[in-house]
Amino acid sequence: MGDLRDIVDKKFTLPAPGKLNLCLNILGRRPDGYHELQTAFQIISIADSISFELADSIEVICDIDIEPHQNLVYRAAKSLFELSAGNIGAKLSLKKNLPVGAGLGGGSSDAALLMASDGATIVLVGRTEAKIEAVKAEIESDGG
Repeated sequence: MGDLRDIVDKKFTLPAPGKLNLCLNILGRRPDGYHELQTAFQIISIADSISFELADSIEVICDIDIEPHQNLVYRAAKSLFELSAGNIGAKLSLKKNLPVGAGLGGGSSDAALLMASDGATIVLVGRTEAKIEAVKAEIESDGG
């Protein structure tokens, strides 16, 4: 297989829509200490966007000031980079349109987009489903 940079689009941008929780039930506590949740939500028309570009390391640029340890996109990207054994990185540009802390799921939607995007799929080629699911579970439980 050739270099991924030769076969992958150089850059693409995808929307990460916000959501409005219609109901939220806490089903119990998981062995890892997080809660098992059941929810119903409605996607809303306001969305953040993430531009993805292959790189040698992880870089997240955001149009607002968010500490890396609090930025779920950075944490998801870092986890994917570690799963790729440092072989494939990404330069991610996050444009926030959803207000931080407003309960519209902006951070978790942004991280979910990254985990489900073509870029994540490329990075995760050859990785076991269990490892992928473990990363997703960690990010989702932190994302609320």
